[in-house]
Amino acid sequence: MRKSKYICFAFVVAMFFALSGNREVPATVIVDEIPAIKEARIEEAATNERKMPNEKSKPVFTFQYAVEVAVVNPAILKLQQRIEMLPLPLPDTLMLDGGVLSDAQRQTLKECIMHFWFQEYTPEQIAGWLANIFRESSLNPESESADGHYFGLLQFGGSRLESLKQQEQWQTAAAQLIFTLHESETTQWYGKHEELLAACTPEEAAEIICRYYLRPSHKSREAKVRGELARQFYAQLYPPKT
Repeated sequence: MRKSKYICFAFVVAMFFALSGNREVPATVIVDEIPAIKEARIEEAATNERKMPNEKSKPVFTFQYAVEVAVVNPAILKLQQRIEMLPLPLPDTLMLDGGVLSDAQRQTLKECIMHFWFQEYTPEQIAGWLANIFRESSLNPESESADGHYFGLLQFGGSRLESLKQQEQWQTAAAQLIFTLHESETTQWYGKHEELLAACTPEEAAEIICRYYLRPSHKSREAKVRGELARQFYAQLYPPKT
Protein backbone atom coordinates (compact mmCIF):
# COMPACT_ATOMS: atom_id res chain seq x y z
CA MET A 1 0.00 0.00 0.00
CA ARG A 2 1.08 3.63 0.06
CA LYS A 3 4.40 3.90 1.89
CA SER A 4 6.95 6.62 2.58
CA LYS A 5 10.38 6.68 4.11
CA TYR A 6 8.83 8.23 7.22
CA ILE A 7 6.42 5.37 7.88
CA CYS A 8 8.45 3.99 10.80
CA PHE A 9 8.57 7.40 12.42
CA ALA A 10 4.81 7.77 12.02
CA PHE A 11 4.25 4.47 13.80
CA VAL A 12 6.57 5.34 16.70
CA VAL A 13 5.01 8.76 17.18
CA ALA A 14 1.49 7.40 17.00
CA MET A 15 2.18 4.65 19.52
CA PHE A 16 3.71 7.22 21.85
CA PHE A 17 0.59 9.38 21.62
CA ALA A 18 -1.71 6.40 22.09
CA LEU A 19 -0.01 5.37 25.29
CA SER A 20 0.62 8.74 26.88
CA GLY A 21 -1.74 11.24 25.30
CA ASN A 22 1.26 13.64 25.30
CA ARG A 23 2.12 15.76 22.30
CA GLU A 24 5.83 15.81 23.12
CA VAL A 25 8.11 13.32 21.38
CA PRO A 26 11.40 12.09 22.92
CA ALA A 27 14.43 13.70 21.32
CA THR A 28 15.96 10.34 20.46
CA VAL A 29 12.93 9.38 18.36
CA ILE A 30 13.11 12.55 16.31
CA VAL A 31 16.87 12.54 15.91
CA ASP A 32 17.05 8.91 14.86
CA GLU A 33 14.34 9.15 12.23
CA ILE A 34 14.30 12.67 10.77
CA PRO A 35 17.44 13.87 8.98
CA ALA A 36 16.48 17.54 9.27
CA ILE A 37 16.15 17.24 13.03
CA LYS A 38 19.40 15.32 13.29
CA GLU A 39 21.17 18.15 11.49
CA ALA A 40 19.51 20.72 13.76
CA ARG A 41 20.62 18.88 16.85
CA ILE A 42 24.20 18.54 15.59
CA GLU A 43 24.27 22.25 14.86
CA GLU A 44 22.88 23.11 18.28
CA ALA A 45 25.38 20.80 19.97
CA ALA A 46 28.22 22.45 18.08
CA THR A 47 26.96 25.88 19.14
CA ASN A 48 26.84 24.75 22.75
CA GLU A 49 30.39 23.45 22.52
CA ARG A 50 31.54 26.95 21.61
CA LYS A 51 29.90 28.41 24.72
CA MET A 52 31.27 28.58 28.20
CA PRO A 53 29.94 25.80 30.51
CA ASN A 54 27.59 28.14 32.37
CA GLU A 55 26.13 29.39 29.10
CA LYS A 56 25.12 26.02 27.71
CA SER A 57 21.41 25.37 27.37
CA LYS A 58 19.56 22.09 27.39
CA PRO A 59 17.87 21.53 24.00
CA VAL A 60 14.13 20.91 24.12
CA PHE A 61 12.85 18.70 21.31
CA THR A 62 9.09 18.48 20.91
CA PHE A 63 6.96 17.47 17.96
CA GLN A 64 6.08 21.14 17.40
CA TYR A 65 9.78 21.98 17.36
CA ALA A 66 10.36 19.21 14.86
CA VAL A 67 7.73 20.69 12.56
CA GLU A 68 9.20 24.18 12.89
CA VAL A 69 12.72 22.98 12.11
CA ALA A 70 11.65 20.80 9.19
CA VAL A 71 8.91 23.05 7.87
CA VAL A 72 10.37 22.81 4.38
CA ASN A 73 9.76 19.07 4.39
CA PRO A 74 6.20 18.27 3.20
CA ALA A 75 6.41 14.75 4.66
CA ILE A 76 6.72 16.18 8.17
CA LEU A 77 3.78 18.48 7.71
CA LYS A 78 1.71 15.64 6.29
CA LEU A 79 2.58 13.56 9.35
CA GLN A 80 1.43 16.34 11.66
CA GLN A 81 -1.89 16.50 9.84
CA ARG A 82 -2.23 12.73 10.03
CA ILE A 83 -1.57 12.71 13.77
CA GLU A 84 -4.36 15.22 14.26
CA MET A 85 -6.69 12.60 12.76
CA LEU A 86 -5.90 10.00 15.41
CA PRO A 87 -9.00 9.66 17.65
CA LEU A 88 -6.93 8.78 20.71
CA PRO A 89 -7.41 8.60 23.60
CA LEU A 90 -10.82 7.06 23.00
CA PRO A 91 -13.95 8.76 24.34
CA ASP A 92 -14.73 7.63 27.89
CA THR A 93 -18.15 6.31 26.93
CA LEU A 94 -17.99 4.77 23.49
CA MET A 95 -21.26 3.06 22.67
CA LEU A 96 -22.37 0.86 19.77
CA ASP A 97 -25.98 -0.20 19.31
CA GLY A 98 -26.79 1.17 22.76
CA GLY A 99 -24.10 -0.80 24.60
CA VAL A 100 -20.87 0.46 26.16
CA LEU A 101 -17.70 -1.23 24.92
CA SER A 102 -15.81 -3.38 27.41
CA ASP A 103 -12.17 -2.75 28.32
CA ALA A 104 -11.11 -5.66 26.11
CA GLN A 105 -13.10 -4.29 23.18
CA ARG A 106 -11.62 -0.83 23.69
CA GLN A 107 -8.09 -2.26 23.64
CA THR A 108 -8.74 -4.12 20.40
CA LEU A 109 -10.39 -1.01 18.97
CA LYS A 110 -7.20 0.96 19.67
CA GLU A 111 -5.13 -1.67 17.86
CA CYS A 112 -7.45 -1.54 14.86
CA ILE A 113 -7.43 2.25 14.72
CA MET A 114 -3.63 2.35 14.91
CA HIS A 115 -3.31 -0.29 12.19
CA PHE A 116 -5.62 1.40 9.70
CA TRP A 117 -4.28 4.87 10.51
CA PHE A 118 -0.78 3.54 9.86
CA GLN A 119 -1.94 2.37 6.41
CA GLU A 120 -3.17 5.91 5.68
CA TYR A 121 -6.87 5.20 5.45
CA THR A 122 -9.05 8.25 6.03
CA PRO A 123 -11.20 8.59 9.18
CA GLU A 124 -14.28 7.66 7.13
CA GLN A 125 -12.59 4.54 5.78
CA ILE A 126 -11.32 3.59 9.23
CA ALA A 127 -14.88 3.83 10.55
CA GLY A 128 -15.96 1.50 7.75
CA TRP A 129 -13.37 -1.07 8.79
CA LEU A 130 -14.30 -0.80 12.46
CA ALA A 131 -17.98 -1.32 11.71
CA ASN A 132 -17.29 -4.52 9.79
CA ILE A 133 -14.97 -5.86 12.47
CA PHE A 134 -17.53 -5.10 15.17
CA ARG A 135 -20.28 -6.80 13.17
CA GLU A 136 -18.16 -9.88 12.43
CA SER A 137 -16.64 -10.51 15.87
CA SER A 138 -17.62 -7.78 18.35
CA LEU A 139 -13.93 -6.80 18.36
CA ASN A 140 -12.85 -10.20 19.69
CA PRO A 141 -9.82 -11.65 17.83
CA GLU A 142 -10.58 -15.09 19.30
CA SER A 143 -14.21 -15.13 18.23
CA GLU A 144 -15.22 -18.46 16.69
CA SER A 145 -18.39 -19.30 14.82
CA ALA A 146 -20.79 -21.85 16.32
CA ASP A 147 -19.80 -24.48 13.75
CA GLY A 148 -16.07 -23.81 14.27
CA HIS A 149 -15.48 -22.97 10.60
CA TYR A 150 -14.78 -19.26 11.05
CA PHE A 151 -12.42 -17.48 13.38
CA GLY A 152 -11.06 -14.07 14.31
CA LEU A 153 -11.82 -10.39 13.97
CA LEU A 154 -13.14 -10.80 10.42
CA GLN A 155 -14.27 -14.41 10.74
CA PHE A 156 -11.72 -15.91 8.40
CA GLY A 157 -12.78 -19.28 6.99
CA GLY A 158 -11.76 -21.97 4.53
CA SER A 159 -8.48 -21.41 2.70
CA ARG A 160 -8.22 -17.92 4.18
CA LEU A 161 -8.26 -19.34 7.70
CA GLU A 162 -5.65 -21.92 6.75
CA SER A 163 -3.45 -19.16 5.36
CA LEU A 164 -3.95 -17.10 8.51
CA LYS A 165 -2.85 -20.05 10.64
CA GLN A 166 0.51 -19.98 8.89
CA GLN A 167 1.22 -16.62 10.52
CA GLU A 168 2.93 -16.34 13.89
CA GLN A 169 0.52 -15.61 16.76
CA TRP A 170 -2.36 -15.92 14.31
CA GLN A 171 -4.93 -15.74 17.11
CA THR A 172 -3.99 -12.15 17.99
CA ALA A 173 -5.55 -8.98 16.64
CA ALA A 174 -2.16 -7.75 15.39
CA ALA A 175 -1.52 -10.85 13.25
CA GLN A 176 -5.03 -10.81 11.83
CA LEU A 177 -4.82 -7.13 10.91
CA ILE A 178 -1.50 -7.70 9.16
CA PHE A 179 -3.06 -10.63 7.29
CA THR A 180 -5.89 -8.32 6.20
CA LEU A 181 -3.31 -5.88 4.86
CA HIS A 182 -1.62 -8.72 2.98
CA GLU A 183 -4.90 -9.67 1.35
CA SER A 184 -5.60 -6.05 0.44
CA GLU A 185 -2.22 -5.75 -1.25
CA THR A 186 -2.37 -9.05 -3.12
CA THR A 187 -5.97 -9.76 -4.12
CA GLN A 188 -7.15 -6.15 -4.35
CA TRP A 189 -10.65 -7.54 -3.78
CA TYR A 190 -11.25 -8.19 -7.44
CA GLY A 191 -10.39 -4.59 -8.29
CA LYS A 192 -12.63 -3.03 -5.64
CA HIS A 193 -9.99 -1.99 -3.08
CA GLU A 194 -9.35 1.19 -5.05
CA GLU A 195 -13.02 2.04 -4.57
CA LEU A 196 -12.53 1.82 -0.82
CA LEU A 197 -9.58 4.22 -1.04
CA ALA A 198 -11.88 6.66 -2.82
CA ALA A 199 -14.79 6.29 -0.35
CA CYS A 200 -15.80 9.62 1.20
CA THR A 201 -18.34 8.57 3.83
CA PRO A 202 -18.31 5.94 6.61
CA GLU A 203 -21.37 4.28 5.14
CA GLU A 204 -19.82 3.98 1.68
CA ALA A 205 -16.58 2.54 3.08
CA ALA A 206 -18.45 0.02 5.23
CA GLU A 207 -20.55 -1.15 2.27
CA ILE A 208 -17.52 -1.66 0.00
CA ILE A 209 -15.69 -3.72 2.63
CA CYS A 210 -18.84 -5.74 3.30
CA ARG A 211 -19.77 -6.45 -0.32
CA TYR A 212 -16.37 -7.03 -1.89
CA TYR A 213 -14.01 -8.19 0.86
CA LEU A 214 -16.06 -10.03 3.50
CA ARG A 215 -19.02 -10.98 1.28
CA PRO A 216 -21.39 -12.25 4.00
CA SER A 217 -24.78 -13.78 3.33
CA HIS A 218 -27.51 -11.21 2.71
CA LYS A 219 -25.01 -8.62 1.50
CA SER A 220 -27.54 -5.85 0.96
CA ARG A 221 -29.00 -6.15 4.46
CA GLU A 222 -25.58 -6.46 6.06
CA ALA A 223 -24.22 -3.50 4.13
CA LYS A 224 -27.00 -1.33 5.55
CA VAL A 225 -26.42 -2.54 9.12
CA ARG A 226 -22.68 -2.01 8.85
CA GLY A 227 -23.15 1.39 7.30
CA GLU A 228 -25.13 2.48 10.37
CA LEU A 229 -22.43 1.09 12.68
CA ALA A 230 -19.81 2.99 10.69
CA ARG A 231 -21.82 6.17 11.12
CA GLN A 232 -21.92 5.60 14.88
CA PHE A 233 -18.19 4.97 15.07
CA TYR A 234 -17.41 8.05 13.02
CA ALA A 235 -19.73 10.33 15.00
CA GLN A 236 -18.11 9.34 18.30
CA LEU A 237 -14.49 9.06 17.24
CA TYR A 238 -14.46 12.16 15.05
CA PRO A 239 -16.99 14.61 16.57
CA PRO A 240 -17.28 18.04 14.92
CA LYS A 241 -14.69 20.48 16.21
CA THR A 242 -16.19 23.40 18.07
